Parts: sequence; structure tokens; C-alpha cells
Amino acid sequence: MEILRQWPDAHHIDGLVLDEVEAYTQNFYAQFKEASTGKGAVQVLVDRYTGRSMPEMGPNMMWNAKYGKVMMQEMMSGSEMMMGGASTIPPASAIAEAQAKRSADQFLSGYLPGATAGNGDAFYGYYHFDVLRGRRQVGMLSVNAQSGQVWYHTWHGEFLDKREIRQ
Repeated sequence: MEILRQWPDAHHIDGLVLDEVEAYTQNFYAQFKEASTGKGAVQVLVDRYTGRSMPEMGPNMMWNAKYGKVMMQEMMSGSEMMMGGASTIPPASAIAEAQAKRSADQFLSGYLPGATAGNGDAFYGYYHFDVLRGRRQVGMLSVNAQSGQVWYHTWHGEFLDKREIRQ
């Protein structure tokens, strides 16, 4: 947990707070939000064995209109992330969260019959949803806020546990 609490400072990102941590068989997943807006900001993975942390691949870097470009540059160069002046004003979402949830459910009806999109979080450029079978979380997916494209997160393995972080 301490690795995650230190992550924003280590990457020179001010104003983020740890929102939730999930354990999977392949990694730990953490979600940060902006303290000032409450909006989802960054998703981070922690290797279960080495403790190495890194920005989550996929929508977090490719669709994240505010933080994604800088995280992608860090991953490509291997250097420390510097936020100063790199972020842009994100475009408004073209689709609302309710439409994104419908897109997620439609995708899941073919990909994982019986699964549904659960609680969602708005990020800059996309929505992030828990994937449920009944009341049990089994995974996660993201929906692009401009196109409605769905991206299922296949790299986590099996879901084990989730902890909401109280600030």
C-alpha cells in the first residue's frame, strides 16, 4: 500500500489521491482520482512479486485525454514522468456514462454471457466499469467516451479482492 501512496509524488503529479486497490492473480490494480474534482485520473499496476509499479496499459495511456500522453512517453523512454506543462484541457465526453454502460453491457452479452457492467468511474476520455457476474466482481473494462469502443482488461487474471480507500 505504501508503494501506491507514494506513486503520485514519485512521478511528480500533484493533487491525486488513492481511491481503490484491487487484488488479482496477476497483479494489484490501483485507481487514483483528482482530490479537487473527484474525477478518475490514473490507473496503476503493481507487480505482485517484485513490487514494481507502472501505469496500467491500454485505455489508461491511450484514451486518457489528460494524463495518458505523459504516461505513454514515460513507458517509451523509461524515464521519470514529469507533468509540468504536459497536460492539456481534455475534450468533453461525447457520450454520457449511461450510454457507456449500455455499450459495456452489449459487449459483455457476447463476450461474457451473463456478465454485466457494474459501478462506473469517469476518467478523462473514457469510463471504467467493474464487470460483474451476479453481485461478484470478475473483472473490469473501459469504454471510450468519444467513440463508445469497449476494451476488456484481460491482463489482470482472476479477481480476488477490492478495497475502497477512505481519505
